Amino acid sequence: MVWKISDETAYDTLGDEVRLTINGVTIRAPQDQSLLVTARQNGFEIPTLCYHRDLPSEGQCRLCVVEIGEHPRTQIVNSCTYPTQAGLVVQTHSETVVQSRRIVLELLLARTPKAKLIQELAAAHGVYESRFKTDDPEELELYLENFPAGVYTALARRRLEDLRRGGSDQTAGPNARN
Repeated sequence: MVWKISDETAYDTLGDEVRLTINGVTIRAPQDQSLLVTARQNGFEIPTLCYHRDLPSEGQCRLCVVEIGEHPRTQIVNSCTYPTQAGLVVQTHSETVVQSRRIVLELLLARTPKAKLIQELAAAHGVYESRFKTDDPEELELYLENFPAGVYTALARRRLEDLRRGGSDQTAGPNARN
């Protein structure tokens, strides 16, 4: 399945090795390597839909979000696009991170309610239905406008645009059918 830790063992980076902390564990990793790759290489699971190690990271699915910094100064970032840096403190499953992922999964379920992959990934995160109605683009738009900055997905935005054009609930991605 998509969210399992992959076999990424090679450091594909130039630069210095730095120390950072992930979930309370101090590790060493190449500077500027993505946090996603660093975390996975060190056994920390972070779910993704859009990441592939052979393609440039774009952070479109928003499932790989992590929390960086220390309370009260933390922020949510996409781990696939955020670089590993010296002294960084990372939480991969904080309450804020888990809540953000669940909301993204609800939006994805609203966008693609029949997509088996989305259903399985959502269920693995305790999400079994979406509070967002796929036949009500105004409700989805209102939520997206008030959603915390940087957390909603491009897929949900595309779904809203599809609904406005009279699209169906059958798409899981560009031109995909389930």
